Amino acid sequence: MRMIKSIRKMAVALAVLLLAVSLGGCAENLPDMAPSSYESRVLQAWSTMMLTEADRMNDTLVLYNAIYDIQTGELIRGYCEDPECDGECYLERGYCFMHSLVGDRMYFSVFVPQEDMYYFCYREISTGSVQLLFTLPEEERGAFESACVDGKYYYYYSNMQLKEGGNPDLLSDYLSYISRYDMESGTHEVVYECRSGMDILYYVIDGILYTAYQGGFWRTDLATMQQTLLIDHGALGYREGFVSLRYLDGYFYEIAIPANGGGRQLLRFDAVSGEHAVLVDEPVATYALTNDAIYFFPQQPMRPIGEPVRGEGGEEEYEYIGSDTIYTCNHDGSGVRPVWTDESGLIDLIGVAFTVFEDIYYGDIRIFDLETNAFGERFFAEIHFDTGEIIRAIEVE
Repeated sequence: MRMIKSIRKMAVALAVLLLAVSLGGCAENLPDMAPSSYESRVLQAWSTMMLTEADRMNDTLVLYNAIYDIQTGELIRGYCEDPECDGECYLERGYCFMHSLVGDRMYFSVFVPQEDMYYFCYREISTGSVQLLFTLPEEERGAFESACVDGKYYYYYSNMQLKEGGNPDLLSDYLSYISRYDMESGTHEVVYECRSGMDILYYVIDGILYTAYQGGFWRTDLATMQQTLLIDHGALGYREGFVSLRYLDGYFYEIAIPANGGGRQLLRFDAVSGEHAVLVDEPVATYALTNDAIYFFPQQPMRPIGEPVRGEGGEEEYEYIGSDTIYTCNHDGSGVRPVWTDESGLIDLIGVAFTVFEDIYYGDIRIFDLETNAFGERFFAEIHFDTGEIIRAIEVE
């Protein structure tokens, strides 16, 4: 629990202090226990592709419905850390949707089916405390779970309403809206009328709304309501929709899927002009974006692993595994180079939430067991590139 962890950290700090006093001049040789001051500039579209995203604040990694403490190696799942909770609080009974990581706060909503209610909250990473901001009945919620935070505003879908003269039996005749909640005044207001129920909210950044609609990605200035088409997937030869859309320092990054069936491409486009470029020559299966670099796994043909087994109809079947090398490059796609290879060829890393900091991989993995001829369970771990050491997370319920 968070309380136990806090006590443990205090005890470690006290022990270090006592050692420093007793050893005098040797104190400079003691390990540095101070937390880092890393703050991510990356903005995640958490509510649209949340299972394959990770981000970092100081020594905490934020994942979908979990946080990982880099110093202690503890992975805490769920958002309720009350040791007295009987499992009936809304945090335990509902389905959580991460929205934004801003400073020391992670913003999320919880849908509780038994109550037909959405709870919009934030959690302070340093303390683990959760603050409820507002609730919204399900019938007043729009078609999507997506939401985001920009400054003092919490943006979300509000209720769909029948347009004037519309047919109440046709879903297409209902209008959806994006509203915002002022976290200082506690007031709500409608700010945007969606063009249809498929006008999808991704981001609001410095008062600019970014939505996806009819294969395009749109930029709307909420002060003037001027709307601009930034990028059109169809016109560029890509399928509609986004895979792992992220934002950093004026650019959006995504994996675009060619409509003709070619390999997935890592694409970057300007948040104002829409100017775009494919960053690396080879297809990309998945990637992680940090302040300093991009890390990615190339999209390679799956290869068989282990001994064949009998499948349905008696035919021999194999387990399959993907790329065993992780690469990195600069934000503009230059400087592509491998940073680590699984020499064993037994670790499956593809399609999971991961990130890399200071030559350490953080994310889910699973390992093929040659004795049982099957993959083991998936678990969260660190992989240290310099030694190849795998450190499994300590799961805290």
